Amino acid sequence: MPDLTIATVARALDGLDARAFATAHNIANLGSPGFLPVRVSFERSLQQALMMAEPSKVRAAPIDAARELPATVGGLRPDLELSLASDTASRFAVLTALADRQFQLHSLALKGVL
Repeated sequence: MPDLTIATVARALDGLDARAFATAHNIANLGSPGFLPVRVSFERSLQQALMMAEPSKVRAAPIDAARELPATVGGLRPDLELSLASDTASRFAVLTALADRQFQLHSLALKGVL
């Protein structure tokens, strides 16, 4: 995997990790009075950084979700939060499997098997 791809996967995993933390935080505080939910956005900045071949400059950034979420339980819909958590976990699994496969190939190449 070229360095650019490794850096991109690493930054995507960082963003997904931040999103998973924010989603867990939202779910845990669902019924808390005065709680303001958060969202994490990184896809657009990752895409722009890739166009410039600089994925190391990508940072996962929280965005103000209170303005964009419907007024339900604490400003959140529990079903959508759980769906987002599931989607994030699936994306994380795909990226870690990709990285694992590439590292296996590198290991085989270093051993002279490939």
